Amino acid sequence: MKKSFIYTGFAFSLLFLTACSTKDHSATSINEGEGMASLLAATIFVREQCRAVEVPSDTALMDTLSKMSTTPDQLRTEKSKSLLSAKAGVRYVALMRDEAPLAKKCASLVPLTDAFIQQSRQTQADK
Repeated sequence: MKKSFIYTGFAFSLLFLTACSTKDHSATSINEGEGMASLLAATIFVREQCRAVEVPSDTALMDTLSKMSTTPDQLRTEKSKSLLSAKAGVRYVALMRDEAPLAKKCASLVPLTDAFIQQSRQTQADK
């Protein structure tokens, strides 16, 4: 029963991440910020836990999120970047604590973050 609940929780987390990784122009800045934090956490998890060496630096990830934002100045200040990093940190810890096997987490998160990783690599190359 406990494993079923954990896998269900992981599935809901993935569903939330999937919904947040698409750019919805009607999203409020709060919802967008939550989605960006989830996407950032998942991408860093892929880099660090799934050993995806193609994931660029945190700076490139933040720059890409800033470009994707529907709110022009959302990630322009250090305070807003720090807040996003803190929210992403909470989500990263939740991914780490999730009892689903690492291989399952990676198999689910890699495809969800792939487009964002590619955009971030392009952002890093453009600098």
